[in-house]
Amino acid sequence: ALDKNNVDEEYELGLMTQAKIHVLDVKEPYRGMDLGGLLFSQALCSLRHRYMTDVEKRDRQQESSDASQYASSIRCQLDAEEDVRRHNKLVHFYENLGCQTKPRAKIQYLNNNDGETYRKIPMQMALRSLSNKESGSHTQHGRRRKFLAADGSLVDRRGCFLPIQLLDISGSTIHVHNQSGGRQDWLIVDDGEGNIQFRTTHGLYLRADPDGQCSAAGVSDDEDADSDTPPEEWANFRLYRVSDALQEYSADDMESEPGHDVRQKELWMLKTVHGTFLAVIPENDVHVMCCSKAPTFWQADDDTLSLICTSDTPSRRQHYRKTWIKQTVGYVQEMHQRYLDFQLAKMSIKDALNLIKCIPCHTYGVAKSRTDPGPSLRTLCFTTAEAARDAGHPDWVQLVALVHELGAVVNFIDMNTAAESEDDYDWTITCRSRVVGCKAPDRANFNEFHALNADESDTRYNSSLGMYYHGCGLDKVLLAWTGPEYTYHMLKHNESLIPKEGLAMLRFFSLGDWHSHEEYRQLTNADDAVVQPLVAEFDQLRREARRRCISIDEMTDEQCDKLWDDHYGSIVAKYCGDEDLSW
Repeated sequence: ALDKNNVDEEYELGLMTQAKIHVLDVKEPYRGMDLGGLLFSQALCSLRHRYMTDVEKRDRQQESSDASQYASSIRCQLDAEEDVRRHNKLVHFYENLGCQTKPRAKIQYLNNNDGETYRKIPMQMALRSLSNKESGSHTQHGRRRKFLAADGSLVDRRGCFLPIQLLDISGSTIHVHNQSGGRQDWLIVDDGEGNIQFRTTHGLYLRADPDGQCSAAGVSDDEDADSDTPPEEWANFRLYRVSDALQEYSADDMESEPGHDVRQKELWMLKTVHGTFLAVIPENDVHVMCCSKAPTFWQADDDTLSLICTSDTPSRRQHYRKTWIKQTVGYVQEMHQRYLDFQLAKMSIKDALNLIKCIPCHTYGVAKSRTDPGPSLRTLCFTTAEAARDAGHPDWVQLVALVHELGAVVNFIDMNTAAESEDDYDWTITCRSRVVGCKAPDRANFNEFHALNADESDTRYNSSLGMYYHGCGLDKVLLAWTGPEYTYHMLKHNESLIPKEGLAMLRFFSLGDWHSHEEYRQLTNADDAVVQPLVAEFDQLRREARRRCISIDEMTDEQCDKLWDDHYGSIVAKYCGDEDLSW
């Protein structure tokens, strides 16, 4: 005996408009982003728009004729074709989209001349007439999946869209509170009106709530919310590109001029309709999307189709851009001639530390949770020295940690340097260094700016060896002119007794491409190999101390004096003498 319910359902389906989806294909590089589900949703959206647009008309037809109640409903059919090794994987995929296997369907087994056996399972979905309240969602034999309404289709519309991964600085997926549960695969959508939207392939929107929370929800959810801005606008974000060609940025002036390599790494800000900015916060060992009153910056990576919440800032990019422009062989040689006679001043290490107490250690910005500039370079120097001391390193390592930022003192003892730093380029800022006079590694920091360096087009300097010979040793090369490079030469000039390993730590800790990534191997020798792990270890200690300075308070004069009198004064005297040094 036939099941009466099945007979009634088959009769009902027979009265519907018939539609068949023949192929849904996602190319290999784009798989794993639920784009197959998106294609399916868009197909259903198109069917609804074509056959089921006049709800009121259908409602009137339903009142006048029982037979017409299905006239504008659709029976959508497709075949789930999967290889037998992935039994029911594709079937479950379509079931999660709301489909079901056709009753009494005959499963076919196919050979496609590729050595694989495939199962072909007929499936179907009934798109019945919906009321206005129900329009846009469907529930059947699987998880609830919200479909884009007809006016929310991504097809035949202004603007464009791309699949996107939302990642934190470590490359992990950023979590978004989801009011409907389930997986979140995101699209970035240009709405055609100057706004950016983020939608899941399930048809949900990333919404910035007035209280600073973000959620994945329907665009019209919370219609009764207490806000000056309608909830349907909470999913709109205004995109501001921060140009690397500008020294300052504003919400009203962010046009970009640089070429593709530079534009690819530029920073974005995403402003909500509430005047806040899209950001992330840590929550239970993951990063969660939120909104912040302070600007937060993002970088789009078109190679991985990802949008990354970065700790980078416009001022940091500006400094590295200027570094690439300035730091040529000619510039470094000019700086050597200008500074290496050390005629600027006579001064003690302690006096130099006291001078840099008014310079923030975080040159490019501090944590958003702070309202003050954060600790000074002096605090950073003592914090790094104390970290070396606590780790049990020799006293000469502690001394290197104490003095590694003292190059910044040149801004106080040379008015010409101070004026140039204020108006143009401050070379005293510690940043990642490189060897000048040969081709820079492809992985060099902010390598997108390398074409701005004049040496890149000079055949004397743009090869692997450039102006050097194989195995010459790093003590024979010119490094970019920075604060630590100046301090290294200053200590050598003053005949410091710091061991050569300590001087190598001071000079090369910022040459991370060498000590941590094995670049410049064509230039290094056996002596460099000996000190390489020591330099890498010191750089790691220094970076951890700098991160610690995000949350600690500024050291007082009394605290610094006590550390000096109890410990560091004697170390300085041991390795640098009691007399003032030449700077």
